[in-house]
Amino acid sequence: MGSQKSRIASVVLISVVMAALRTVVIAMNMESNVKDSYYLPENLEVTAFSVVTAIFLLLFVFLAYSFSKKQTFKLERSFTAVPAGSLILAFSIIFAVAIQINTALKAETLAIPVLELIALAFALLTAVKFLWSGLCYNKKVKDSIHALAALVPIFFSVFRLLNDFVRSSAAPMASSGSYHLIGLVAVLLYFMAEGRSYVGEFSAVSYYVFGYIAIYFLMVYALPNIILHCFVFCFDQITAYSVVDIGLAIYIAARLSSAQLVDFSEDLEDESENESDSPEAASLESEPSPAE
Repeated sequence: MGSQKSRIASVVLISVVMAALRTVVIAMNMESNVKDSYYLPENLEVTAFSVVTAIFLLLFVFLAYSFSKKQTFKLERSFTAVPAGSLILAFSIIFAVAIQINTALKAETLAIPVLELIALAFALLTAVKFLWSGLCYNKKVKDSIHALAALVPIFFSVFRLLNDFVRSSAAPMASSGSYHLIGLVAVLLYFMAEGRSYVGEFSAVSYYVFGYIAIYFLMVYALPNIILHCFVFCFDQITAYSVVDIGLAIYIAARLSSAQLVDFSEDLEDESENESDSPEAASLESEPSPAE
């Protein structure tokens, strides 16, 4: 578990350092800041950052495969960081939703696109889900309930991805927009893996790869975006969701730290032992065979 936490800490540290470097790259290469937007040319600094990002992605895949191949995972709900991460994520969503609603109410005409409205509804449900997870983490709940609740952040990720993709298509922000969308895709895949773990086995390699990539891209986009909109642009409802991205990165890091790796074979052996100890198996053993 110790080496597992150190690997996740390394991923978080790399992500924070690269986010700081990304802020410098953007500040030095912005060519336009019309209407709180900017454009990055494909010069040496921007290209070099993309190359380093690709190298780190290969490193994350290597880390996940080297330490968790042929294994599944079990989520430890009593791990202290998990409820803390859940509450941080819940309050970050509430913060973003409050700013979004306040912005809409102050507008001259109250007009929210349907896709954005659906994403807003699932954002509220996701906040409720993680408040419940954070406050009731030590209560015994059936895995089927957890699996059902896991659908909420999945739908939130889907509609947020669709909404942000449509918005970025209308006002592209060069390579920064692609970092954001890749991060949302990784978050979606991570939540799907987390939900799948409640109803059966799922590859630990995929779980960690999705988690590592999500942390990296969330940090690399969100931290520079928050800094720029605090000192250069205006802090708006879109930037508020970058705070949610930071909360997502913290939650995912806590979840990855709490996961217990289990060999697929060991998991199957445990299931077979449980079946052999069941009342049905005992009754079958007590029944005389036809030969007797």
